[in-house]
Amino acid sequence: MKMFRLSFLFLFLSTSLFAQGTETFTNIKTGSSSYSAQTWTGDNGLQWSASKARTDLTMTGPAITIDGRTTVEKLECIGIPGGIGSLTFSHIQAFSGSGGLLTVKINGNQIGTDIPISATLESATLPDINIAGDFTLTIEVKTVRVSIDDLTWTAPTGEPKPEPDSHPTAFSGASLFSSSLTLNWIDATGTTVPDGYLVKGSLSGFDGISDPVDGDSEPVTGLIKVVGHGTQTLSYSGLTPVTTYYFKIYPFTNSGSNIDYKVDGSVQQVSVTTLEGSQLKPEPSTYPTLFSAPDPGQTNFSLNWTDASGTTIPDGYLIKGSNSGFNAITAPVDGVTEASTGFTRDIPASVENAIFSGLSSSTTYYFKIFPYTNSGTDINYKTDGIVPQANVTTLSSGGGTGIPVGYYTLATGTGATLKTNLYGIIKGHTSVSYGSLYSHFVSTDSRPDGKIWDMYSNISWTHGSKQCGSYSKEGDCYNREHSFPASWFNDASPMYSDLYHLYPTDGYVNNRRSNYPFGEVNSPSYTSQNGSKQGTNSFPGYSGTVFEPIDEYKGDFARTSFYMVTRYENIVSNWQKNNASSDAVLAGNTFPAFEQWYLNMMWKWHHQDPVSQKEIDRNNAVYAIQKNRNPYIDHPEYADLVWGGVAVSVEAAHVQVASQIEIISTYPNPFNPEMKVILNSGKAEPATIRISNVLGQVVYEEKVNLSAGQNEWRWSVNSKVGVMPASGVYYLTVSGSSGVSTRPVVLLK
Repeated sequence: MKMFRLSFLFLFLSTSLFAQGTETFTNIKTGSSSYSAQTWTGDNGLQWSASKARTDLTMTGPAITIDGRTTVEKLECIGIPGGIGSLTFSHIQAFSGSGGLLTVKINGNQIGTDIPISATLESATLPDINIAGDFTLTIEVKTVRVSIDDLTWTAPTGEPKPEPDSHPTAFSGASLFSSSLTLNWIDATGTTVPDGYLVKGSLSGFDGISDPVDGDSEPVTGLIKVVGHGTQTLSYSGLTPVTTYYFKIYPFTNSGSNIDYKVDGSVQQVSVTTLEGSQLKPEPSTYPTLFSAPDPGQTNFSLNWTDASGTTIPDGYLIKGSNSGFNAITAPVDGVTEASTGFTRDIPASVENAIFSGLSSSTTYYFKIFPYTNSGTDINYKTDGIVPQANVTTLSSGGGTGIPVGYYTLATGTGATLKTNLYGIIKGHTSVSYGSLYSHFVSTDSRPDGKIWDMYSNISWTHGSKQCGSYSKEGDCYNREHSFPASWFNDASPMYSDLYHLYPTDGYVNNRRSNYPFGEVNSPSYTSQNGSKQGTNSFPGYSGTVFEPIDEYKGDFARTSFYMVTRYENIVSNWQKNNASSDAVLAGNTFPAFEQWYLNMMWKWHHQDPVSQKEIDRNNAVYAIQKNRNPYIDHPEYADLVWGGVAVSVEAAHVQVASQIEIISTYPNPFNPEMKVILNSGKAEPATIRISNVLGQVVYEEKVNLSAGQNEWRWSVNSKVGVMPASGVYYLTVSGSSGVSTRPVVLLK
């Protein structure tokens, strides 16, 4: 309900008495903190829409907040009856940014000039519009996010405006392609400025253009177009090559039967000739360089290269591979596109790497790379000369990490000290644009079959196809998921486009996740096709709504969360109060950064789902783009060394899975050469005790029979391990029929 101070009551009433219509956003469905298309029935029963908006912010009451950072977005109502005399509304910039503008249009024509947006609450008034009949109101948002409230428009009043005082100036045109041209001019000035411009064209010379008649609105068709005052450019497409087009521009005031054109004096005119022939690019001038796979793993590797240069640069690269030699790789054919599948990858220009995984160990693979221009049936490959080629042999065991030599030299200490040192290593990454993410997903999130790796759904998406867009069910389209929700950091940069927490996911499932924390759900209200769940949290410490990914990816998201509070250590303490969900997860400090319940759960997930080859591959691919790494993938033990002292203080940090088996203590820890382990079991049962390294490789395993109650087990690296393991963090896991318990231990030699 809208609340007003008494001192403003008279002003409000006096404004309303003369209002033709209002929109106060009282009827919007409030509380949505994700940007999406919004529709609602307004104050006077009118249908309103906003193309990319959230509804959780307020001004004098509910407000609509529109995100125009990457594309021009709009607030719109079609078919408002009764005409409009003037328009007034309130606006304020939401969150960070600068240089934002609002453009008001009536029936598609701009009214007045662009309105600057600032972080101060302001009221915009556009007087003397005076357009009769049903009209469409559009407010466009550019560059920033803005909240809008309290729209009021009056009925048309007074006599129609006279014709404009003057014509626009500097009317010119140019053709950059064979089938299109652009016209430009400078707005008319004077006491009576135009409401818009009528541009008329002809193929038969200037004499073929008839002057418009006052009171007669000409239909927009063919070479006839209408734009609002403030618009100073106009484009035409679908034209005939090598053809001269003739244009005149007429300023006008009013609309409908009151439209008044200026046709006397020097009417501005221009002729433009379109260019000759097709403007398709020729094939690329050169090949890319440094084509190689420098650090293969057992079942994966990344092919890297440096983009081709020259007069004609590529639009992309086709990589073709084989496991039977270079001669088995056939050159692509001009005009025929090849899909990303198997050993073939279609990679956009500037990405400079491609990931291949799910391969056989100890196997040699062969690849060639072909740059191309254009697309579809016009695609033009470079296949002459010396085509770059590379062969790579996967390892027999283990795998390349991709970690640059010396990258973690300064990663010293434990707890908050180590976290701060890691921040110093990974800060200042190369930030990419939000719009480029779909292209980067080709190298960061491709399954072995070339399809998109969606962790929220089991839909087999094709890169570049079915990008959201609207959706009504799972499988409609995919989009860019902020796994660490963007509203938690107010959609600010560089977090907004940091690839380490952005994943391609089903748009509908992404929307169901909303900005809820991750959690664990016993009774889901929604389950996706791959088993991801939304519902009330069952993990101790929080009872709100959460989203639970499947077990296979829980460690991935835990290490993503660890990365975010480390990479943005300098500002994470400011995010807690941004909304209810961020308040539930973040502690409002630099360390430990998380609320205790969330830290306990992330710790648990980190150990239950160790680092996978998928994560290693993705870490290397993102590093090639952003030039920083996720340290908790490269060194899983860092999570233990940073948060171990905090998480171990509660029972949940022992990484139990609601079990009757529990590791009570390990002493000493760190140890060398022997460690004593005290276990508790709820019943007598056989169990397996396993020691694993940070890569998940088992270095020791023993079968034991546990008795009900407390048990003691000793491990000596001298007597129980054939090859002395290296110093470092290891994971002690005890598993039986009644559960599993895991704890990190440190061997110091």
